[in-house]
Amino acid sequence: NDKTLLLACYEKAKKVFEYQMSLTDGYISNSMWGDHLPTNHKYIKHISATSALYNMACNLIETARLQNKEEDAKVYSLYAKHIKEAFNTRFYNKEKGFYCEDSEEFALNAQIIPYAVGLVDGQKLSSIEKAIMTATKIDGGIFGLKSAFLVYNQLGLQNKLYEFVTKKEEPSFYNWLATGDKSLWEQWEEKHSRSKNHHMFGVVDGWLYKTVAGIEIVDGKTIKIAPYFAKDLSWAKGEVSLPSGKASVSWRREGGDIIVEVKIPFNVK
Repeated sequence: NDKTLLLACYEKAKKVFEYQMSLTDGYISNSMWGDHLPTNHKYIKHISATSALYNMACNLIETARLQNKEEDAKVYSLYAKHIKEAFNTRFYNKEKGFYCEDSEEFALNAQIIPYAVGLVDGQKLSSIEKAIMTATKIDGGIFGLKSAFLVYNQLGLQNKLYEFVTKKEEPSFYNWLATGDKSLWEQWEEKHSRSKNHHMFGVVDGWLYKTVAGIEIVDGKTIKIAPYFAKDLSWAKGEVSLPSGKASVSWRREGGDIIVEVKIPFNVK
């Protein structure tokens, strides 16, 4: 819960935001922040970049308030309001009930990235949630998949994430392991992957700790324990380090029961 680094970067973060705003047209970003290496080959450049811009504004609001800079917070709140309004006006297709760019085709990353950062207008929330929950498969790039792991957990769809992580057809985390490698690759296909020690799809690591082992750090003194007992898993365990020591969870199946062992350090609830 240490805010030192966040506050130290505040003035530089403001300059980055100002530069990104200079690349906008009517609060819609023309930056290069597309959804990099999407499994569906839909880069959704403007949706992804505008979502990132909105997220930056929200982070600046919170950081300003941490320093009691209410005037700054008001400025970035106004930016966030305009970005949100412009985004929903430009990209929401009323007939389809989902977000899209020039094409009217459905792309999961076009829904899940703005949903993750809070860009979905309240009146559109139910239709976007329906689009996410009824999607036939999980797809996206480094931003889309990061958002998918966050949002599907929030919506209680851990089973879909588990199916995605363990599936054997490309793109596949499973296939990386099947080659004997124990690190993450730069790209899904081996022939295109210049690096096999590349962490940009590393959101799966956090998911293993937070969901499968079930250890969620709320803050430095509070953790939430809620393992996901996948039907074809017989056991899982994990541990994380906190300022006061290590917290660990180990669960296993014994007959028809599930045995869960939890250890938390002193002064943590």
